Amino acid sequence: MLADLGAAPEGSVVVLHGCAHNPTGIDPSGEQWAALAELCARRRLLPFFDVAYQGFASGDLDVDAAAPRLFAAAGLELLVAQSYSKNLGLYSDRVGALNVLLADARTAPAVLSQLKRIARSMYSNPPAHGAKLVAEVLGDGAAAPRRAPLAALTRSRDRRSGAALGVEG
Repeated sequence: MLADLGAAPEGSVVVLHGCAHNPTGIDPSGEQWAALAELCARRRLLPFFDVAYQGFASGDLDVDAAAPRLFAAAGLELLVAQSYSKNLGLYSDRVGALNVLLADARTAPAVLSQLKRIARSMYSNPPAHGAKLVAEVLGDGAAAPRRAPLAALTRSRDRRSGAALGVEG
């Protein structure tokens, strides 16, 4: 992976799964993530994290956010696409967010303008009920202990399904 990314043209966008790597379920270690962050910085690659399974890898939303947070702490610009369709069972609602971390706040208006153009071309006014549900569930810090067993149950079910198919993870 490092060799392939090292051969990517400078300035390339690199898509990475933040946790519960699909399709293997095998995540890089902390040291491997650090090496990837260093490579992205050196080669001026733009990391684009796909975080569709946050909470499934470890059962903890914060633990599963470690990779994008490591890249952010290293001072890298990055994009993080988060989906709540899977981890909150909102499959038909397509609820998620795109977070963009920039090195210079002065570029934020231009980036936001482009993101609005993209969103506008796909839909005018998306439904808000799924997003409100996510905000309610994840915004309640007191509910965190009640979310952990649900994440563990879902993770266990997914692992059993994978084992039945001969896939470890």
